[in-house]
This record gives sequence, structure tokens and C-alpha cells, in this order.
Amino acid sequence: MLIYASRRGYLVSISSEFGVVEGSMDKIDFLWYGLRFICWMSLVVLIFWWYQSYLTQRFGLAKLDDYFFQGIFLSFAGAVGAFISITEKIASYRVDAHLPLMRTRINSRMRIVLGILFGNILFWFLMSGMITLVETENLNFEDYPNILLCLIIALIGGFSERIVPDILGQKEEEYSKKIIKNQDVTNKKTDNTIGGKNDHNTLVINDSLGQVDNKEKVDKL
Repeated sequence: MLIYASRRGYLVSISSEFGVVEGSMDKIDFLWYGLRFICWMSLVVLIFWWYQSYLTQRFGLAKLDDYFFQGIFLSFAGAVGAFISITEKIASYRVDAHLPLMRTRINSRMRIVLGILFGNILFWFLMSGMITLVETENLNFEDYPNILLCLIIALIGGFSERIVPDILGQKEEEYSKKIIKNQDVTNKKTDNTIGGKNDHNTLVINDSLGQVDNKEKVDKL
């Protein structure tokens, strides 16, 4: 921490001397940790691709599950989309120079992790048919155009910070309305059933009273 603090102070002093905006070096650090995360992910993706395409054929190893293998590439596309978003919006980000280094790392990587999740979730929404932007039949990794389509969808999901949360909020509202509507229909059916039983019981009671009255009249005669 001391080494980092001294380096941070040195960079801030240099930036002040050359008229650089205060906190810009912290934003560069923010981008740098995000870029390092992307580079590590690239290495992981290459290793999985090498295993799936070469090692399985060369040494007869078991292949990875197709959905798992596709999820790796979708995750990488979502991470790239998140990093592009960070790069474009870094000027408006507020990065505190006095926060510990770990906080900067966590904030940077958490945004990319959210991009990974959002990219996959948007793809799942399209695959399930809950939203219709493209034909579901085209969402596969069987040929090159469809692979690009899937990766672009994941990249858009990772780039946007609002698409997936807005979809989730919309679906939550729709399902809440359906649940309330179904509950109202159930309550009405229950009320009608109870009301019908009460009417039937009233008729039975009235019939019984009528029979008693008739019997009394016959007895008097």
C-alpha cells in the first residue's frame, strides 16, 4: 500500500504540474484493471478453445458441454461490451483518489462481471422467446453468421447498463398484473360458489318451511 500510495502521489503531482484534470490518473487505473481482467478472460477463452478444437481430437479427451462452451464465448462478448461502455463513459465516472487500491479494482471488475451476466441474460431471454428481436432458430453456434449474431447480442447486453434491468422490471410488472388478475378471478369464483350454496340452502329451508305449513293445515282439517 505504501508503494502504491507513493506512486499515486507522484502521478497526481505530475498530473497537476502538467495541468491534467485531477483524478484522471485514478480513472486510468480504473481502465487498466478492467483491461487486465479482459486480457485474463481472453487467455481463458483461448485455452478452452484450444482444448475443445485440438486436444479433444489429438488425445481423445472428452469434449466440453456445448452450452458451457457457448457460454464462455457469450461471457467474453459481454465483458468486452462492458469494457467498451466503461471506456466511453470514463469521463463521467467519479473515482476517488483517496480510496484504497482494492476498491478501484473491485469497482472496475464488478462492472465487467455485470456485463458478463447481462450479456448471458439477454441471450437467454431471446432463446426462451420471452422477447422477440431475432428469430430463435438463428441463435446457435452452427455457422459463422449465427455465431456473430449471438456474440453481438451478448456484447450489446454487456454494453448497456439498462437493457436487462429494464426487461426484468417489465416482466416483473407483467407477471404481477397477471397474478393479481388471476387472484381476482379466483376470488370471484369463490364468492359465486359461496353465494350459490347460500341461495340453494335458502331454497331448501323455504321448501321445508312450506312443507311444514302445509302439513299443519292438513292436520287442522
